[in-house]
Amino acid sequence: MKDIEIILSLIGTCFGLFITLLTYFIRLSKNKKSKQKALELLEISEKIVDYIRLAEGKINYTGEEKKEYVMTKLNQYAIKNEIDFSEEEVSSKIDNLVDFTKEVNSKKTTSWL
Repeated sequence: MKDIEIILSLIGTCFGLFITLLTYFIRLSKNKKSKQKALELLEISEKIVDYIRLAEGKINYTGEEKKEYVMTKLNQYAIKNEIDFSEEEVSSKIDNLVDFTKEVNSKKTTSWL
């Protein structure tokens, strides 16, 4: 009888340890995915600014053509670097950046000094 109690106690302990380790590895896996997604988003965000600068140099392009140029360049970059590309999300970020720059450039500010 005592041997059965010891075996059941050992099995219960091993099962608890197994569940704890499994939970740890699942969380670790999700964190890697989240970290990778965040790094990809950061990389795309940095490229948005670079491509907007390039598009602003296109004098004969309309605003919509410039945005399409930036979207195309970002999509190509994402494909080349195997990054998930969300067209809606990137489009929104571009619009926000352009609106912000228009707002900053339209205000008549005094010197910071």
